[in-house]
Amino acid sequence: MEETAVYVVFAGASAAAQHSLLVVTGSRELQWMKWCYKFTRFCFQIGSAIILNYIAAVLMIILSFISAFNLFRLYSPKRYFQFKSSS
Repeated sequence: MEETAVYVVFAGASAAAQHSLLVVTGSRELQWMKWCYKFTRFCFQIGSAIILNYIAAVLMIILSFISAFNLFRLYSPKRYFQFKSSS
């Protein structure tokens, strides 16, 4: 379940980064202007939000690894799906 949340957060951050790159560079084919010339505060805010979103995704990955490690260390390496304390 935690891995799914990590994937969703990372996918959202990647989609936002892709769209913000289009906002920064513009597109002549689609006749979209570069917004950062007009809205510089917006560009700084969205840039910092994307960076913080990636930091949150990395922290969620670390938390997921710690959780999985704490779960799987309880199981016996020799017996399939049995706890270490059970015989």
